[in-house]
Amino acid sequence: MGLTKFLVPPERLSVDAVNQAYMASVDGVPWVSSVRLVDEILFVEKPTSESGKLFFPWALPDGSWLTVHSATLPESSEPYSLTVELARGFLAELREFLWEVSLAWLPLPDSIEESVRELSREFYRLACHPAPEAQRAAALDWFIQKGVQIGGEVCRLVVQELLDLRLRAGRRLPTLLGICLNDWAPGSLLEEQLRAGFTAGMVPLVWRQIEPREWQRDWTRTDRQIQWCRQAGWAVLAGPLISFSPQYFPLFLEAYAGDWEAIRDTALEFVRAVVDRYRTKVHAWICGARMNTGDVLILSEEERIELAAAVATLVQELDSSTPVFLSIDQPLGEYLSRRPSKYPPLLLAQALIHSQIPISGFHLEIAWGYYPGSVRRDLVQFARALDWWAELDIPLLVTLTVPSSGDVDKKALLAGRMVQPGATPASQADWAGKLVELLLSRPYVHGVFWGQLGDHFPHEYPHGGLFDQEALPKPALKTLGEIKRKWLS
Repeated sequence: MGLTKFLVPPERLSVDAVNQAYMASVDGVPWVSSVRLVDEILFVEKPTSESGKLFFPWALPDGSWLTVHSATLPESSEPYSLTVELARGFLAELREFLWEVSLAWLPLPDSIEESVRELSREFYRLACHPAPEAQRAAALDWFIQKGVQIGGEVCRLVVQELLDLRLRAGRRLPTLLGICLNDWAPGSLLEEQLRAGFTAGMVPLVWRQIEPREWQRDWTRTDRQIQWCRQAGWAVLAGPLISFSPQYFPLFLEAYAGDWEAIRDTALEFVRAVVDRYRTKVHAWICGARMNTGDVLILSEEERIELAAAVATLVQELDSSTPVFLSIDQPLGEYLSRRPSKYPPLLLAQALIHSQIPISGFHLEIAWGYYPGSVRRDLVQFARALDWWAELDIPLLVTLTVPSSGDVDKKALLAGRMVQPGATPASQADWAGKLVELLLSRPYVHGVFWGQLGDHFPHEYPHGGLFDQEALPKPALKTLGEIKRKWLS
């Protein structure tokens, strides 16, 4: 066991922020962490005495949270200054990113270089001039905001350059921009707005809804959604075929809890029925959602992965001409800070590729600004983490969900999922624009999907839809429509 301590400004911390903090290895893979605040000392226990980074959700003056990290720290008998070390880590990552951009021959304006020098001078004052932690906290506020501004501007330049480069090969990007249709029934007033905003639809295959009682299957909604997508000229992605979320498996399967072979055989029979029905009507299959984070039917991590692999193999056997994608939740690995796991997300993907499972790529699920989920970070952190996945040399699909409010959401199906502070309709639209364009700029990302259609249906993520609880469009829908017209039309 290892222990790292931090001197903190307690008036700037909350219980929720402390609970979301964790330590990670040098390469950012989280360790299972126990974090507690005693007086003005933050104690972070981890399962190793190795040097590591602290990831911490810092509350900015506007009320929003942004998860930033320290530099790599060895254990010390004396506590580190939380504010100084978060500033050190933030500056180090920004400098590394600018160095990577310069290696990629993209020239940066002189104003960026001067802003970084100004940030470096401020870090020197923060680190070398003794001051109370409360005073340092105010300095860190300015430091992070300035750094986010610099990093955001550089990311915007990189994204613009990459998108322009991709467009030189054709009149529009080949990447799909889609929406997960959830419980939507075609025939509503939303149809025209959906056509204007997207080029693809992800049709859910919720086993519990299709087969509420064993052998009694109702395909009505799925048939209608697939037919509508095809009539709209959209690409159709179907899935997930097997999801390890609590709302997916039919209730009758609880009788088999703990019986791995019975669960596998019953699941594969359902998958066979789905593929037989829709094999000529879909452009890709999504398999095995939440296999790395789910906790259902007393299945172990190895059993979840094995079942997802068996599903992908069966689908490929039944429909060899259609791509198959395996789904990985929280690709930055936040869940590892709460539960032990044999496979971090990227290592899991590499292991699945090496095992010769017949897949075409991976589908990454990103619930941005949720806990549990993919906590909110700055664009530099996200871009650098995303580009690690490019090393797999395999296509990616990405599903993105961002909240528009932190209020209680009575139609959210699962309790206990927190929206990180700072979520508004305007911030949802802003993040949607930045993240989706960043994803579209990467040639290894073949499709970007919004994960939740509307808040007026029962849904998983609080306030994550593009339509509010009155079925009125949010600003994010307009933002995505503008992106479609600019890059995909």
